[in-house]
Amino acid sequence: MTMTSLNDLATEILLIVLNKVPSTKDLMNLRLVSRHLDSVTGPALFHSLALDIRETSIQQGTSLIQYLAENPEAPIAGWVRILVIANLNPSYNGHMSGILKGKPKDVIDVKTQIFNHLERAIQALGNVIDVQWILTSREPKWTHTIIPKALSTLPNLSSLSLNMFHATLSNPLPFDNLSGLRFLSVRSSFSRIENMWRNILDPLVTATRNSQGQLEKLHLDIYAGKEIVQLGELLRKWNHIPNEGVESSRIPGSSSDRSSSLGIRHLILGRANASLSSDVLPHLRLLTNVEMREQTTDHIPIDPSLSNDFFSTLRLATYPIHLSKISIYTVDKTLLDYLVSYSGLESFKVSSCPSPERVTARTSGLVADGYDANRLARLFYRSVLPNHSQSLTELELTVSKESAWSFCWEHVDKFRMCTKLQRLVVGINPNEIGNVGEKEDIVTTLLTTTLMLQDLYFLSILITQSNSGERSTLSSAAITNKHVLQTKLYEIVGQTRHRVRVNGDIFTILDLQRGASTQTTMLPRYARRVQCPGHIFDFVKTMCTMEMADSRESSNANEQGNDKDDEVEILEFSYKEILSPVRSTNYSMIL
Repeated sequence: MTMTSLNDLATEILLIVLNKVPSTKDLMNLRLVSRHLDSVTGPALFHSLALDIRETSIQQGTSLIQYLAENPEAPIAGWVRILVIANLNPSYNGHMSGILKGKPKDVIDVKTQIFNHLERAIQALGNVIDVQWILTSREPKWTHTIIPKALSTLPNLSSLSLNMFHATLSNPLPFDNLSGLRFLSVRSSFSRIENMWRNILDPLVTATRNSQGQLEKLHLDIYAGKEIVQLGELLRKWNHIPNEGVESSRIPGSSSDRSSSLGIRHLILGRANASLSSDVLPHLRLLTNVEMREQTTDHIPIDPSLSNDFFSTLRLATYPIHLSKISIYTVDKTLLDYLVSYSGLESFKVSSCPSPERVTARTSGLVADGYDANRLARLFYRSVLPNHSQSLTELELTVSKESAWSFCWEHVDKFRMCTKLQRLVVGINPNEIGNVGEKEDIVTTLLTTTLMLQDLYFLSILITQSNSGERSTLSSAAITNKHVLQTKLYEIVGQTRHRVRVNGDIFTILDLQRGASTQTTMLPRYARRVQCPGHIFDFVKTMCTMEMADSRESSNANEQGNDKDDEVEILEFSYKEILSPVRSTNYSMIL
């Protein structure tokens, strides 16, 4: 029987094999085996390419630029889909500092070589769809002209990311001929906001106009000194630019019968003012996904109240703008009022739920309105969650301090209605943790509730810091009948115990660093408890029942079958201690 070699495998199978190759170096060696492997490995190896003379060495970086410029028909030029442009000044080599070793003539020669070949090298990459340009104050000024002009010639370019922190631009970037953009990301800082508008934002407004309404995703993280760019002001720029030759449909609520607008579906805001007015809403008529990150800068704190009218403007729009995905730093009443106004939300992520002591100007004057963190939480669970229970697939409520945002017995019926939920992050207040296996134990109640959600595959339980300031620890476990359920439990330090008994199907966790000589130790499949340092947990994979008698009967039946050669799956996870020096212990779970 003749053994099949890699060269004999079908391309589809070979690609699966190549995806398992651990390192780029191994792929490069495999590419040298044969022409067939070269043709298959090349596209995977050069899917992403960096024109960066500091990535490896100045000699290799400049040689690559020259090779692409002189060989535009080379296979590598057609394989590249993602292009990163950065660090093109040979005078700086190393980590943001240091002078190129050698004579001044050597530096001049490298600069000349890059200057002569860079534009043609970029133009040779005709299949590039995504460009990430990192521009710093150290880059040669001639790159400010050559790179935008070269990018404008790429026929398939649809995604452009500009990272221009502390860059110095004396003239506008020439993006006049750039078109076809679907994703635009601008992360920039300037000393004066006037220079930012003139040299970056205005040229990009022109470029998106050339894209004829194709822009779908916009990411803004822009500030100048103590000023930040207003989203409404930027969108208003498009209102005053004629889009000649582009036929656009009548937009409900627009002041004109025929108006040209963007079709933004995904909006990401970092350091940007999210203030809106009704005259720019046509640009957001297709908006479904919004991410608003923490509003702070290195120079000044930014009051999140600046973003309040974003959701109030959406709620009062004359035509519906109903978001399906929202990821936000914190919650205020304007957001909750907006969510109450419609149904159909699929993903809701809050990275820092309001805590009682933090309800100040950061949460839009809610104290003056009589809305503290707990009242906001009650409004969410009473009105918002039921309103979207039939559509939610992701719900992440990150809670750090004890508050009404944490899961409690009153929320059980609300979560049971979320039948499509797949990912859940929720907090638990430590003072509500009861005795092991009792219905009064909030951990048991939560696990019992989530096990009824058939689509749930990820659960993160955050036991909050109590108002008395008690310390916490973190551990993990896995659960459910079909999927691995990753659980993070923040426990009060000490002998905290949780146990859930379910039809006898209980798993075992073994501390591999405590007495096991081999990497994997097979314990009896149906153990009575799961042991972790200082804690005892029982985790299950089917519907919960709190009847102790049923658990004993199932456990006895399981013990009789321990000698069977059952197939098992080993899952690894870690135990860590937080709020103290971090330490890790590996475990294996026997399923």
